[in-house]
Amino acid sequence: MDKEYTKKLLAGAGLAVADGVVLRTGRTLLSEDERTRLGLPVFVKPARSGSSVGVSRVDSWGSLPAAIASARADDCKVLVEQTLHGREIDVGVLELPDERIEAGPPLEIRLAPHQSVFDYQAKYTDGGAVFDIPARLDAETTATLRATALRVFELLGCAGLLRVDFFLSPDGTPVVNEVNTFPGFTVNSQFPQMWAEAGLGYADLLDILIETALRREERRDAPAR
Repeated sequence: MDKEYTKKLLAGAGLAVADGVVLRTGRTLLSEDERTRLGLPVFVKPARSGSSVGVSRVDSWGSLPAAIASARADDCKVLVEQTLHGREIDVGVLELPDERIEAGPPLEIRLAPHQSVFDYQAKYTDGGAVFDIPARLDAETTATLRATALRVFELLGCAGLLRVDFFLSPDGTPVVNEVNTFPGFTVNSQFPQMWAEAGLGYADLLDILIETALRREERRDAPAR
């Protein structure tokens, strides 16, 4: 999912997202006003990539050009985003064959002491992070996160599945960091683990996704009445 347009659609609907600046081809600098607005540190990332590939944390403006160049190795369009503070919470959304949409139990990412961010290494090496499923949240916060994830699914016109990645700010506001329209899908990945906690095993989850896709095609091909 294009991170630029995701943020614009969600912000336009009144959802909280991280502040950022889009750098298109040929632009390699931020204005003084943009630097002041975003502050340091910032995160630089390709606009249309996943798994934290090409993502850098920038703690000084002198490091910004190298971070932009790294991101541009994966996408000509780059985002420079304000750092978000709070707990990292993810929610999986699943479309069912009967067209119902459900949100799973929230997952909280707890980084290992040697990790400062949930980057590629933390995601794909043992011991980089621990997932708490369900996240240790009160009932009201859990309900808000799940409802917001369902709203994101609707606003973006998604189908089948979606993982919505939040930062839960200290005041309790859920801020949408990113979405993943086809999240990691090994048995150890976040999305299958969330649904396993809800009682839906890996094979059953695959069956639902396949059946949902087939039913969607049947409805699309059905003659109009």
